Amino acid sequence: MAALGLMMAALALMPMPREVEWRDGTCTFAESDVSFARDAALPPEGYRIDISSNGVALST
Repeated sequence: MAALGLMMAALALMPMPREVEWRDGTCTFAESDVSFARDAALPPEGYRIDISSNGVALST
């Protein structure tokens, strides 16, 4: 459990995520691999960050 706390502290996201799903693997990407989208299903101040081998997708 302490390791999870250290990983969460390393995220430095605000507001703090309610849920984090850790996956195996690594991701290397260029700035052009980041996409942004609006998601009306997310609550106010809600966000979703999906990091995969395809890049980074940020939904707000």
